[in-house]
Amino acid sequence: AACLERDDCGGITQEPYNDNRYTLRVGPELYEGVSPTDEISWVTCEAGIGGLDWNIFSMAQQAALPVSFDGEERYFVSVPCSTDVWFKLFLFGEDSQNSHVELFSKTAGNIYCHDAGTRSWWGGAKTDFNIDQAMQCEDGDTRIILIVEQTSDFIAIKNRGTTLYSQTFGADDGDCGKATTRVTTQVWTDDVELFLAVLNVPIIEVEIQEDIWCEYQDSYLYTYSSGTSSYDDLASAKAACLERDDCGGITQEPYNDNRYTLRVGPELYEGVSPTDEISWVTCEAELLKRNDKEELNDTEELKDKE
Repeated sequence: AACLERDDCGGITQEPYNDNRYTLRVGPELYEGVSPTDEISWVTCEAGIGGLDWNIFSMAQQAALPVSFDGEERYFVSVPCSTDVWFKLFLFGEDSQNSHVELFSKTAGNIYCHDAGTRSWWGGAKTDFNIDQAMQCEDGDTRIILIVEQTSDFIAIKNRGTTLYSQTFGADDGDCGKATTRVTTQVWTDDVELFLAVLNVPIIEVEIQEDIWCEYQDSYLYTYSSGTSSYDDLASAKAACLERDDCGGITQEPYNDNRYTLRVGPELYEGVSPTDEISWVTCEAELLKRNDKEELNDTEELKDKE
């Protein structure tokens, strides 16, 4: 619900390493099947990589964008599928260039860190790399979308959820990993147009209550709970039931203006309501009862065999 009300929310990621909290994420790129920490994410089915503010650049036209990030930096570069392109992103800090990311083709590039190593290459050091994985075009498109991610600890180049290259920063890597305030471009391949987009990726943490209730059609529970036991809406009935020691579930009564009633139960009479009642019990409670029944049945079978 909260994500759908936000203009800057592209989906939700559950963090197992943070008490399984649900966090709203900007995205929009979904890194599918590659989480090293068993994260789970949700995006709307129609969500795509649209919505970015693309800036054209080429050999004759430089892009120069002021940027401000809250944590992780992300740069999106759109290049043609049909040809190799040689281009570079320069990442500047407050006073000077921090680093650059350069791709000579779809298979090779380098990372430059200012004030790094022996400072023997333009006042810093560069790391050449090769790309073994094939870059993938966007579905139904003639473009490849590359994503450059940078934090204070690492830089990575990705394409459709696959990490093409990554480099961890250490004490000897100079200005790499320092915050970027401006990004510029340079292109050495003639007669091609590239596009650059920048995206800030804050993590907006909110509480999202998991639905702990399981619904059963044509089912009912016996006996009304003590006190107020009838409600106009399901949400109020659920909240009240969780606060009652004598509430085992909720039954909706079609014959009583579809009121939601708190019931003691705990036995759920599933699929046998003659009046099309619908009932809700907490999923955990019902699972425990079913397990108890299975254990009892197994014990009785063993007794019969004896």
